[in-house]
Amino acid sequence: MVGGWNCGNRIVYGVALPPYGQPTAVGLVGLHGMRVSGPDGDVVTRGVDALRRLWRVEPGPLTLGTALAAFRLLDLADAADVATELERTLDAPNTDVIALAWIALASGPGLSRLAVAA
Repeated sequence: MVGGWNCGNRIVYGVALPPYGQPTAVGLVGLHGMRVSGPDGDVVTRGVDALRRLWRVEPGPLTLGTALAAFRLLDLADAADVATELERTLDAPNTDVIALAWIALASGPGLSRLAVAA
């Protein structure tokens, strides 16, 4: 699988596993100040490309909160689209505390404390 991350191994029993929005976004938060080369090119660029696809097909509060944090830390215009979609989902019933924590972090001034120089 090119670009993005999942919650475990890339391949299990010979089957390639797909990336998911949440672990891809969290991976990008962790790597946002770096350029990391892998066998398929720059890992951050590939992760961003994957997240641009994934947040739209996994539009839950946790995916949107983590994607917003990643795009804001990477200073990408995609953050505005994610924030708009997040506004639509905030009234969803049963938004869990982990999603709310990511949303608060991504939406507020505290995110800048995680920023590192590229």
